[in-house]
Amino acid sequence: MLRGDLDNIILQALRKEPERRYSSVEQFSEDIRRHLVGLPVSARKDTWNYQASKFIQRNKIGVLAACLVLVSLIGGLAMTLYQANKAEQRFNDVRQLANSFLFEFHDAIENLPGSTAARELVVKRALEYLDKLSAEAGNDAELQNELATAYEKIGKIQGNSYYQNLGDTEGALKSYKKSLGMREKLIADDPNNRKLQNDLANSYQSVGDMLYTIGKLKDGLSHYEKTVSIRQNLADAEPKNTKYKQNLDETYTRIGDIKGLEGYPNLGDILSSIENYQKAVTLGEQLTNAEPANTSFKASLATWRTNLGMLQSTTGNYLSGIENGEKAIAAFEELLAADPNNSQYQTNLLSTYNFVRYPLVDEMRFDEAITNMQKVIKSLEEMISADPKNAFAKRAIGVSYNALGRTQVEANDPNTAIENHKKALEIAESLSKSDSESGEHRRDIALTLEFLANAELKAGNYDAALSNYRRSLAIVHEKQINDAPEDITNIEMGIGKALAAKGNLAEALETFRTELPSAIEIAKKSPLNIKSQDRLAIYYYEGGKVLSKFARTENKEQRSNTLREAREWLEQSQKIWNTIKQNNKLSKLNAHFLFEVTAAMDQLKMVK
Repeated sequence: MLRGDLDNIILQALRKEPERRYSSVEQFSEDIRRHLVGLPVSARKDTWNYQASKFIQRNKIGVLAACLVLVSLIGGLAMTLYQANKAEQRFNDVRQLANSFLFEFHDAIENLPGSTAARELVVKRALEYLDKLSAEAGNDAELQNELATAYEKIGKIQGNSYYQNLGDTEGALKSYKKSLGMREKLIADDPNNRKLQNDLANSYQSVGDMLYTIGKLKDGLSHYEKTVSIRQNLADAEPKNTKYKQNLDETYTRIGDIKGLEGYPNLGDILSSIENYQKAVTLGEQLTNAEPANTSFKASLATWRTNLGMLQSTTGNYLSGIENGEKAIAAFEELLAADPNNSQYQTNLLSTYNFVRYPLVDEMRFDEAITNMQKVIKSLEEMISADPKNAFAKRAIGVSYNALGRTQVEANDPNTAIENHKKALEIAESLSKSDSESGEHRRDIALTLEFLANAELKAGNYDAALSNYRRSLAIVHEKQINDAPEDITNIEMGIGKALAAKGNLAEALETFRTELPSAIEIAKKSPLNIKSQDRLAIYYYEGGKVLSKFARTENKEQRSNTLREAREWLEQSQKIWNTIKQNNKLSKLNAHFLFEVTAAMDQLKMVK
């Protein structure tokens, strides 16, 4: 019972050594008093535990209350931490599930026929998830990177015309820009990260694709140039990384397309276009030779051959164009034989048939071209039947009906061509209605109206032709597609021909004279483009004929000046045709113009 303070007080009072005993009665009495009131005594060693025990004895109720509060706080903190960990785990589970749904599930069905409706649902749900998640991402670099990749994939599905898409041009551009913005911030914090550099290049190219689609060609090229700069550096830094090389290869072709791909809006730099296509084919051959079993490399090389063949046809190398096109067709047919349900391979094959039509027509192999286009249309009809929401296939069938119709016009079957162009027009108008931001669809309408008018003009339906030419011109003048001056020149020439056919020679002549400087500028801008030279030669020929007819309606004094102008136009046409012939670039399709111009000049001499 005495153990503790009292024990130590008595022991100190009984010490044999005087200096260790209490020095006075007062000191002895003070220790007893302190013991009685619960304070620490001098006879005990002054430790933290001793001090704490005395404090607790004096404040039992307060300490108990404090302990209860502490226990409650600890318990609450433990529960909070548990819930936070559980919430974070749930958050990560949702991210994993969403990414699996977006990347794994979508990629598994992407190339399956009839999958567009399911892909549309993926986009809708994924965007809801991504927009909420991006609002909470903060400065989480890992999450920002994940979101950027997701937005990139969504943009591709929404409306990138280089792939099968849902026809949402505006939505695609927004998604791609979100991805680009996130990646620019990420690379600013980690500029030497090659993966981020590659991702950033992907974003620049994707935004470039959409700018190309809406007709902003210079802005699109600027983004492609940023892309190729990054990808060239990556390929140089890691020469054995085939993925970097394949990405670089793809960007070469994008630049080739926007600079000079005939039949599409382009910047008219055909020499640079050829250089980029040739780079793509050369690099594609290296990759395929290094990995012959790589189907991705084979498919890419076939696509690059298609584009190169198209441009070879544009520059007058018609047989080379056919050869590259046939190689591409053989490659895609081989790939499809091994993977018959791959709709991307099938789409690429059909696109190649479309491209090969051009040199086949130039060589006047009309039956082959028509058979190919009929085959394409049948396949696309089956694709659309299985997948009604496939905007890519819908646009492709419209383009194909136009290609068939144009071939039939050249083969002197304009009435059948008219029916096919009307089908194409209905498709283009429907697509434009559902995707009003797409300059591509608006241009499709304008071109289809022009092609329809060409067929009607050849069939002798002059009023209908003139009406459709004018409708086409009104659309081309709209802001969305003002980067295609050759479209305006072609349509104006058609208007002039239709007016002349109706007997409105003065108005026809004014049309030809007004548009001539633009026709000259277009041909001058791209001297290697034989199609542009052909068009200028035809322009001079058709205008010269109108001048010759108009001269016959004038008095003798006026007639002399008009006949001189007519002779100048026809001479310019003859000069261009002779130059093309001397360079071995004159197509079989246009060879007759040289004889007709000579005949027109001979007739002109007879007019007095």
